Amino acid sequence: MLEQLAHSGVVVPEPPPAQGLAIAIRGEMVALTPKQEEMALAWARKQGTPYVEDPVFGQNFLADFSQALGLARR
Repeated sequence: MLEQLAHSGVVVPEPPPAQGLAIAIRGEMVALTPKQEEMALAWARKQGTPYVEDPVFGQNFLADFSQALGLARR
């Protein structure tokens, strides 16, 4: 019988190593930083899910991603 439960805290995994991805922005290839790469891969993984069909989610992501890229959102 269990007499005591010990909890050592939350485990947050290390982010995956950067893969050196680049994307085309306005016709120019731009190398992504690890943070930008993580954001782009998270968006790609959500393709085909209800998230990307939600216009508010899409707008919020694009605003955050544009800011991470250093681009002014029009």
